[in-house]
Amino acid sequence: MFKKIAASLDLSEYSPTVLEAAANIAGKFGAELYLLHVLEKKVFPKDLEGTFAQPEELEDIYSSLSEFAQQELLKYAERAKTIVGREPTIAVRQGHPVNQILEFIEEIQADLIVIGYHRKVPGIIAELGAVTEKIARHAPSHVYIVKEKEQFKIKSVLAPVDFSERSKKSLEIAVQISEKFKAKLSLLYVLETPKIDRENLPDTLKWKVDKFISTEGEREKYQLEALTRQIMQDECCVVTSVFVDSGEPVPKILEYADDENVDLIVMATRGVSGLKRVLMGSVTEKVIRKSRQSVLVVRGERVGKTRFK
Repeated sequence: MFKKIAASLDLSEYSPTVLEAAANIAGKFGAELYLLHVLEKKVFPKDLEGTFAQPEELEDIYSSLSEFAQQELLKYAERAKTIVGREPTIAVRQGHPVNQILEFIEEIQADLIVIGYHRKVPGIIAELGAVTEKIARHAPSHVYIVKEKEQFKIKSVLAPVDFSERSKKSLEIAVQISEKFKAKLSLLYVLETPKIDRENLPDTLKWKVDKFISTEGEREKYQLEALTRQIMQDECCVVTSVFVDSGEPVPKILEYADDENVDLIVMATRGVSGLKRVLMGSVTEKVIRKSRQSVLVVRGERVGKTRFK
């Protein structure tokens, strides 16, 4: 499934955990591993060039910083080698962090990018929270977002499902990861009820709405149970399924992840909208932002190029 994995390391306190995640996944799937550091290079307007430092002085500073980053990546590469069993490829780039990461993914044709998520880091390194959200939205690969600084582990995986094609794709990956790491897999479906003020409806219409919700709930519950049985037949992992008959998807996903000590949430980027489906695009972005758990964003297909200034 994963043949080439890239790890974006900003050399902050989060980087060791990002490396552990990328290296362990690469080791389990026999994938090539690439370590990338992006040095955010500021572009000054022409009329400001030389105000604080001459262009050649700035280039000398960036050159020194690049050399330092190269040496740091070599240290990370040594650690990765002990996990993966072979030497990873390292790269240092200069420029806009999002653009450079996206270009690197395209250049090596990575299947997965592993990146940290945090709001502020010191010095000239970019704010990785905003960078990570853009990567999750625009990367042509799957995106594994590391939310914890503690030691990497995958013992429990949560796969929210809505039975869309994108959701099925994310479930396939959740199953494979659970199998490789011998982790418990939980399937969660939240029946999103119509946002209608029932009190102002005629009794005949109230009855129709209630019947629709009840019928949809039974159908979706049957689908979830069938899906769970299908996965369990493969004997890949311990599988449980949870059906929530009503509620908002994001709070329910986060609540379950916290209550069950989930290590990883696997979700699609977008699903389909409507009364009986969860709109997975907006749901996934909110989960990325609010969850305490790491999130694997599953890409359905490669998307067009997007660049930032």
